[in-house]
Amino acid sequence: MLKADVFPYIGSLPIRSVTAAHLLEIVRRVEKRAPTVALLIRQWCSAVFRYAVATLRADGDPTVALKGAITRPKVRHNKH
Repeated sequence: MLKADVFPYIGSLPIRSVTAAHLLEIVRRVEKRAPTVALLIRQWCSAVFRYAVATLRADGDPTVALKGAITRPKVRHNKH
């Protein structure tokens, strides 16, 4: 998912130059197709940025600004 949805758009950018706007555009594009996958992409990108901050490769995690930007699909439970 990261390889198909994220890397083509921001894979060539230095990690310090990736902004919340870049990630929001990616997440919105995926959300139209698969809302649950969009949530996972935000989580995975956040993990990458947390690692980058811990290793001094990035100054902050731009995905923090995206919390609440993706609406979680409502779960339907079928009655037996």
